[in-house]
Amino acid sequence: MFSNSIWTYCKRGANIEPVAHWMTITAGISLFAMMIMMTIHVVSRKLGMPVPGAFEGSEQLMVVVFAFPLAEVSLRKGNIIFELVSRQFSPKIKERMDIIGNLVGLFLFAPLTFKAWEIALRMFRMGEYRQGIIDFPVWPFRSLIAVGLTVFTYQLVVSWIRAEKEIRSKRIEEPEEESPKGAL
Repeated sequence: MFSNSIWTYCKRGANIEPVAHWMTITAGISLFAMMIMMTIHVVSRKLGMPVPGAFEGSEQLMVVVFAFPLAEVSLRKGNIIFELVSRQFSPKIKERMDIIGNLVGLFLFAPLTFKAWEIALRMFRMGEYRQGIIDFPVWPFRSLIAVGLTVFTYQLVVSWIRAEKEIRSKRIEEPEEESPKGAL
């Protein structure tokens, strides 16, 4: 199905963890910036001096907060519902569920990723911006959605191939026991 070089690349060379971790930290910093920005905006609005562009800025930072941590959450298997459901299954079933989960994720997110890039490129060409108290550029943040989804989709591919490789290596290490002769 896959050549050995792809298996080796996904096992050793495709180290997505640092990128996913950096993106999650960026999302956390963006969330903190949003909180500070909106707190200052609310307090200054009560004093009669609202911060221009605070709402638009926090609205665009929400994109980073949403799209950037997807890869690391999936990599760490941080989906709470999946964890609650899979807890009751054997390790072999969990391994197969990982493969199925990665394939379903690919089926759902690969088209979404392509569409996100299509929209991001169209908005870049248009120079999309949001009109408000100040004109706020939107197209860079549309591109960040596409970047976050791309890293997430790539992580799904790598995780799927790693899970396949792990199952194959266990089959080689632990051959199935043969039934005794004469047993049905």
